Amino acid sequence: MGTRRPRWDELLPYAVRAPSSHNTQPWLFRAAEDGRLRVYADRSRALPVVDPDGRELVMSCGAALAHLCVALRGLGHDAEVSTFPDPGDADLLAIVAGGGRHTPDAGDRELFQAIETRRTHRAEFAAGPVAPRSLALLRTEAESAGADLTVVTGEERQDIVTLVGEGDRVQFGDSAFRRELAAWMRPNHTRRRDGIRGDAMGLGAVTSLVAPTIVATFDTGGRQATKDQRLAQASPALLVLSTAGDAPADWLSAGQAVALLLLRATAEGLGASFLNQPIEVPVLRDRLRTRLGGDTHPQLLLRVGRASTGAGSLRRPVADVLAQRGR
Repeated sequence: MGTRRPRWDELLPYAVRAPSSHNTQPWLFRAAEDGRLRVYADRSRALPVVDPDGRELVMSCGAALAHLCVALRGLGHDAEVSTFPDPGDADLLAIVAGGGRHTPDAGDRELFQAIETRRTHRAEFAAGPVAPRSLALLRTEAESAGADLTVVTGEERQDIVTLVGEGDRVQFGDSAFRRELAAWMRPNHTRRRDGIRGDAMGLGAVTSLVAPTIVATFDTGGRQATKDQRLAQASPALLVLSTAGDAPADWLSAGQAVALLLLRATAEGLGASFLNQPIEVPVLRDRLRTRLGGDTHPQLLLRVGRASTGAGSLRRPVADVLAQRGR
């Protein structure tokens, strides 16, 4: 009796719940006649100011790829993945096949169930440390995708808090950065299915309507730096996700790694959000890399702690990102 092929239209709702920079959701999928799924970068949803090399775009696609594989295993399929299969097509990031049957273990089920409840938590966390056991599990998930996870403590932590503030001042001092960010901000009540809704940033309905104009017009970097440094300082855990190299293959691995560790964090009752300013500003990224020893390339900075589950982010429907036929 043959193994039933996976139904990509049933699996992709889990893939598209992956996190992405500014919630741009920069991925496309093509279901081929051979039963495999092709995963593409959608460069039309790039962020040329904050992400000129497409590093975060590829990481976002890597996160969607990881969600897809978690869903495959959670629903009883092996996940067979070939990354960068065509040197002539830089946008084709991976080809995924359902493989044979797979019996989900407890870890598979926990990650799969966490897809529905994972949220980016932008507010303060509850008081209290993150258990060493939980941090060890997050590190294991990151390493399984080929990345390193560093828990920042002591003087290094204070240095990184300072870099967060410097990053805010640099970015918000750039009018092009502010306009790009504002273009992806959404009011609380919107029909758009992408971008950052105001209530996700703690904004009321009226404020969410005017916030994009304020952000695009005024340099609020000092205020933002104060807020983000306070969040970083008070966070129970600050984590840096790094890779050995800094090429597209490493970015894809980093995206897979962060998706897996975020799902594991959710399963552990933890929330997380990003403070990537020191990594998005090249000169600060160099300083961060040196501060961490210079052996790996920092890709993401995360804050982790205990948090309640909030409202979900906007998501485009699968029909918008899936082409049903292809080679």
